[in-house]
Amino acid sequence: MNRASRLLMSLLALAVVSFAADPPPVTLAYVELRHALDLSKAEVGQQLELQLAKPVELQHHAAALSGTIMHAHISAVDKNSKHPRVSFVLDDLQLADKKVPVTGIIAAIAPRAGADLAGDAHYGMMASNEPTSRDPNRSVSTEADAAVSTATKLNKEGDHGFSLTADSSGAIGIDAKLDWQLATPPPATVIEAKGKHLTLESRTQMLIRMAPPRVD
Repeated sequence: MNRASRLLMSLLALAVVSFAADPPPVTLAYVELRHALDLSKAEVGQQLELQLAKPVELQHHAAALSGTIMHAHISAVDKNSKHPRVSFVLDDLQLADKKVPVTGIIAAIAPRAGADLAGDAHYGMMASNEPTSRDPNRSVSTEADAAVSTATKLNKEGDHGFSLTADSSGAIGIDAKLDWQLATPPPATVIEAKGKHLTLESRTQMLIRMAPPRVD
């Protein structure tokens, strides 16, 4: 297995959970989508800008500060699918007049900080958090309301307004699912809506897992 293949497999494993005693180095980046994106209108080659919400350490004691722009593009759009399905590829970090290549995936997405998830009709909890009713005196709707309330609180009060954490994975509070295409480089993140329409609003939060960027 060549180096690129090993890197891709490592990124996939770390996007979900890693049980390795000594996993390969992975850099995390917390970013926000700068402009809203309607998945049903996405086009191949469309450029995207993500903005760092927290600094990212680079090699040689360098750092990409909060506000730094990360570029990405849409590599594929499945218009024949029942639901919008769009593939994203990360490109680079813009450091002054220099672009530092980035290889990685979008491991998790969540609504913008401060979003009221309880008021979102399309709010989708992760499968592990879906309410179940084993107590005949407690309704499913009550449990669901409590789950949405908790998620809203985390979204509003998370670290620096960020609800995603280092071990977050998948679509949290967004009616979509994430998949990753790692068979051939570059790695791509696939976001598929669960309904006919999905717009990722401006400042949608994303957790990036990537190989440590190399600064020459």
